Amino acid sequence: MEENFYQPRTTYLKSVIQAIWQVDGYPGYRHEFIVPKGLMEMIFDFGESKPIQANFNGKDFQLAKCFMSGYRTMPVQHDLPQRHTYLGIQFHPAAIKHVLNVPAGEFTNEPMDMTLVEEFFNILWEQLTA
Repeated sequence: MEENFYQPRTTYLKSVIQAIWQVDGYPGYRHEFIVPKGLMEMIFDFGESKPIQANFNGKDFQLAKCFMSGYRTMPVQHDLPQRHTYLGIQFHPAAIKHVLNVPAGEFTNEPMDMTLVEEFFNILWEQLTA
């Protein structure tokens, strides 16, 4: 499993983004529980398997190829595909209104399919896979 982690160095990026991460490969586990971290993450799924099913706060969701995972009050649980490739951007919650022009509270306890919100995210996903 290959993992990369980047923390911004410029003052502006530090005020918006806490970290950018990437994982690719075969994890040594199939079930994952993610505890609330107080961050908001935009996650791009570049895997070739079917979409991941996740449980957010007792509700089942099919995760999109680009989704926003916002404030959570309970852990998220999901089963991982055998191989997966993800890119994640961890935003400071206060920056979401500035970056997306949407209050951070809109993303509470539910993953938001960003490709349904704005066509730009489909285009961005395609560009990132090239």
